[in-house]
Amino acid sequence: MWTEKQKEAIDKRNSNILVSASAGSGKTAVLVERVINRVIDDNVDINKLLIVTFTNASASELKERLLKRIYEALDKDKSNAFLKRQIQNINIANIETIHSFCLKLIRSNFDVLEIDPNIKIVDESYSNVLKIKAINNVLEKLYIKANKDDLEKEKLYKFLELFSSKDDKLTEYILKIYSYINSFSYPFDTLKSNIEKYNQNLDNIDLVKTDFGKEIYDDVISSLNLLLLEGNNKLKLIEAKEDFVKIYEILDSEVTYIKSILDNADSWDKLYTMLNNFSFSRMSAYKGEDIDLKEDVLYFRNKILKKEIEDLKKQVYETSSNILNDNKIAYEYVSYMYDIIFEFDKKYSKLKQDAALIDFNDIEHLALKLLVKKDENGNYELTEIAKQKRSEFEEIYTDEYQDTSMVQETILQAISNSNNRFMVGDVKQSIYKFRQAMPEIFNEKYKNYEVNNADSKGSVKILLNKNFRSRKQVIDSINKIFEKIMSDKVGNCNYSESEKLEFGATLYEEDKSLDYRAKINVIDLKDEEESNKESNKESNKENNDGDAYLSELKNFEIEARMVLEEIKNIVGKFNVYDVKEKKFHKARYKDIVILLRSIKDKGMILENVLKENGIPVFCDVSSSIFESDEIKLVLSLLKVIDNPIQDVYMVSVMYSIIGNFTLDEMLVIKSLANNTCMYNSLYISRDILKDKLKNTNIEVDNKILLQKIEYFITFLEEYINIKKIYSVSKIILKLYKETNIYNEYLLEKDTAKMKKANLNYLVDIAINYENNFDGSLSTYLKYVESLKDKVDSGSATAKIISENEDVVRIMTIHKSKGLEFPVVMLCDTTRKYNIRDTSDTIVMESSLGIGVNVVKEDLNITYPSVIKQAIKNKIVKDSKSEELRMLYVALTRAKEKLIIFGTLNDYEKFIQNQKISIENGKVNYKIVEKNSDYFSNILLAISTLNDSEKNEYFDVNILNKSKVIESIKLKDKNERDTKNLSLKMNIENFLNGKDVDNVKIKELSSIIENNLDFKYKYLDDVNLQSRVSVSELKRKENNIDVEEYSFEIPECINENKIQSGANYGTTMHKMLMYIDYNKISTKEDLQKYIENLISDNVVKKESITSDMIRKIYKFLNSKIGKELKECKKINKEKEFILVDSKISNSQIQGIIDLYYINQNGNITLVDFKTDNLEEEEMFIQKYNIQLDIYKRALEKLTGISVEKTYIYSFKLGKEIEIKYEWL
Repeated sequence: MWTEKQKEAIDKRNSNILVSASAGSGKTAVLVERVINRVIDDNVDINKLLIVTFTNASASELKERLLKRIYEALDKDKSNAFLKRQIQNINIANIETIHSFCLKLIRSNFDVLEIDPNIKIVDESYSNVLKIKAINNVLEKLYIKANKDDLEKEKLYKFLELFSSKDDKLTEYILKIYSYINSFSYPFDTLKSNIEKYNQNLDNIDLVKTDFGKEIYDDVISSLNLLLLEGNNKLKLIEAKEDFVKIYEILDSEVTYIKSILDNADSWDKLYTMLNNFSFSRMSAYKGEDIDLKEDVLYFRNKILKKEIEDLKKQVYETSSNILNDNKIAYEYVSYMYDIIFEFDKKYSKLKQDAALIDFNDIEHLALKLLVKKDENGNYELTEIAKQKRSEFEEIYTDEYQDTSMVQETILQAISNSNNRFMVGDVKQSIYKFRQAMPEIFNEKYKNYEVNNADSKGSVKILLNKNFRSRKQVIDSINKIFEKIMSDKVGNCNYSESEKLEFGATLYEEDKSLDYRAKINVIDLKDEEESNKESNKESNKENNDGDAYLSELKNFEIEARMVLEEIKNIVGKFNVYDVKEKKFHKARYKDIVILLRSIKDKGMILENVLKENGIPVFCDVSSSIFESDEIKLVLSLLKVIDNPIQDVYMVSVMYSIIGNFTLDEMLVIKSLANNTCMYNSLYISRDILKDKLKNTNIEVDNKILLQKIEYFITFLEEYINIKKIYSVSKIILKLYKETNIYNEYLLEKDTAKMKKANLNYLVDIAINYENNFDGSLSTYLKYVESLKDKVDSGSATAKIISENEDVVRIMTIHKSKGLEFPVVMLCDTTRKYNIRDTSDTIVMESSLGIGVNVVKEDLNITYPSVIKQAIKNKIVKDSKSEELRMLYVALTRAKEKLIIFGTLNDYEKFIQNQKISIENGKVNYKIVEKNSDYFSNILLAISTLNDSEKNEYFDVNILNKSKVIESIKLKDKNERDTKNLSLKMNIENFLNGKDVDNVKIKELSSIIENNLDFKYKYLDDVNLQSRVSVSELKRKENNIDVEEYSFEIPECINENKIQSGANYGTTMHKMLMYIDYNKISTKEDLQKYIENLISDNVVKKESITSDMIRKIYKFLNSKIGKELKECKKINKEKEFILVDSKISNSQIQGIIDLYYINQNGNITLVDFKTDNLEEEEMFIQKYNIQLDIYKRALEKLTGISVEKTYIYSFKLGKEIEIKYEWL
């Protein structure tokens, strides 16, 4: 059952063992078997083993496997008390993630750490809030200190000069550095050593001897080697051609000089001198006839060689001494960093301690603190707890060892002895760098451990390369790709004979009619008739990233259609072999997975194309609720309440259902108050319109605009004031209640449930925030921003699907790790690699440290230090190595068929431009490194094969874009024609009394009737336009047109806010909304009611005047007020949406203040007004349209006639009846 290598891994004892287990090699089965043998054969108690898994799911699965095997052993020896004890212990066994192990260690030693035994783990979002608070505290103290001390001021100035004088940016950099140092075992030792790199005394040491100098030097030398190789290849092409003599001489001298650099530049300064002495001679015009060869050679010389040499000169930009001087300059700026980060850590730790919290990083670092301490000389030594743990565990297992971090490795080393570690992993599948995974840890042991043999006594490595997952054809194609492109330099693994996959799935049977070779579908975007236009297209793409991305999405739609065709060709046609059942079955949808590097945008395109064509599909993507319209609107409103001088958010709110301003109205506001932010413009335009109203009869639409502005200002002022006294959750709930937000989105039937959940989720976030932190609205908004940035924050609704559901799955490569599928389709392979950003002020890398700029104040220039340049190079190389490993993970998911899709602008040109240089059977790593997508490297590897090999392992299809599109159109038409023809024949046979195949007569009758009698269900709504407010409708009815302008959001200038006015109208409306008319008869009743409103924080005491109370009391004693006391049913603040083509071709929305059923059984409608109009006629003229719409809406909503319609004017102190004269 077990291979020889697997048996070695299972049986080897008394050694540290590294098992390098390739994809599909059964590493988990080997680990389980070894543990079972230790328990059953060696009588080792399960609690004496520590088994560290990568995920909790893996731990659970491992426990289940072990339990099953122990039960099987117990069946053979039912009286075995030891085995029975293992069954009892399995649930409390040390089979867990490293974090679970660390947490147990912390909780059992909280007294040693002097922390609260009820400590809680804070989520990342809340920890970010605490971090920001700590940073603000530290910066404030620094500024105060700098103001009192000139020396401190100078230090701080230099620090800010290097990083940023803006607090937000400075906060970002501090958090970046803090996160970086916490990926190390001893954070502040790391920070100190990184800073001291800038203060090294290297007077007598060549810069190449430093880690950063060597990084750049090695990279330059490798680039020169490739140029030498390519240059010699070009020289060979032209050396025997007479008409190339002059070109040959010049190119030969340049290539010879490169050889001279490689032979002699054995130090940094020599390399600097020789590179800077490199010059290019002028070439005379070529007069020969071999134009193609000339263009090829000159393209290399003028476009590649020259550019490369110039780029290399920038790498080695100065002599050693000058670079060391640069580092000293940078040291003056960067040395201050240690104190700031240290003070921040102290403050952040204090905030966590006060709240009895620890964050995710603390888990590992606190555990390490229990295991390792510093002695009096500053050296690290094991604690008594670590020594105890060493004696506690007989063996320590680590699964997925290639993804171990530095801190985790230090912890595991502390609790293990010299010969009891068993580590399983595959460096080729290390794809979690963003989680601080360090494949270098695996590789160091791989390099130092000897290959296991009978005489091995020390630490050993065992290679498991036999793949039991995939067909031979799949394995062969994977090997042919990676043996050419994966190396120690790119991929961190030399994919040689010892690392290649070996075919082990011998149980597979073959269907001789099927082609199991890997299929490569190349979609060539270059249409033959447009060949001369392509270069222009390329230029446009470079100049416009946005257009390029849109073009990319359109091209991917073609790729998606090709995926659809492949699925149609596989499902029900391709025979999938079931190894367990030992038989073939026709491929089902669930046998297929589509993998992408990222499923954002592209995944949705694929999903839509498949769904539209009847393919059941599940796309494992969850969009953040923060991208939903309703949450965007609420957050925009909260941001305006927090700081109204933010035009982007202010304009968004004004244009929404909250403000109901039109673009034209906002333009009028800005034209009345130019060169200031929108918030100030509201006040200025209000005052201007008020003055116009006093002096002249301004247009009706401007009166309406003034009304809108006044209401909106009042609305904003209320919330800006209450943000200081209300909790955030209460503010949000109040907004839901008093605006139309909640009901607006619940009208959308298809998404109402989701949108309601989203809105409620925002409240839940606020409550969670308030339970943990006593902060402001501003801090809450920062808390939400940190949630938005979290990948796994729970801010998106997870999609759940059964394992057995028959659907095609679309997922990321990351999520596919550990899974396998009969058919794997890899798409979007020309997507550019996800390279970490290296353009920031600060860059960080685990082996080289922290890279900053050099600031020369006297020259007023800033440029990257050599350390920063080295780090940038390393980041790019590491990112490309991980992307190559990602490709390996993707391809090794396939069991029986592998299909790869890629889109190229010009396939023929791409192949011609491949500069293939083979060294020891591999493509020169610099060529692989230069490529920036999967497809380029796949085709690069295939292009090294001769035609026989290529045809043996790959089925390469070149598909021209125009032909693909025509083929798609033709297939779509044929499918429609076939369906229509079948239906037509059945209908004709049915009508002629003939037999009808496979269609019931009843169904055909229904089809005929539906087609003949069809009437569009919503014929009345054909001309229905978008929703409008009542105010907009009033303007249109009065035939008042506003000149159209193109609205442009202005930049906000920094100036003081205009002071807020009274919130009279809003306060009056709120008091009337909550009033109980049956319970208030006297002034004392009214006074008590208002006191209750104040105590419940419905209204503020300072916003209520005696004039308001007097006016409300007068209303209660008016004709309407007396009728209200006799009514059984009173409705207040009734929102409505009206569709009535007699009024408008648009949906109309509004809010009715008050209506009630009068003694006649009809409706009386009342609208409250606090306007300062002096005459009844002015009210009627202004509001008759609005009230007529309210009447129609009520009659439509209730089915009851509206008998009376009143405006109640608090200014005039009486009701005004509206007569319907509008229609």
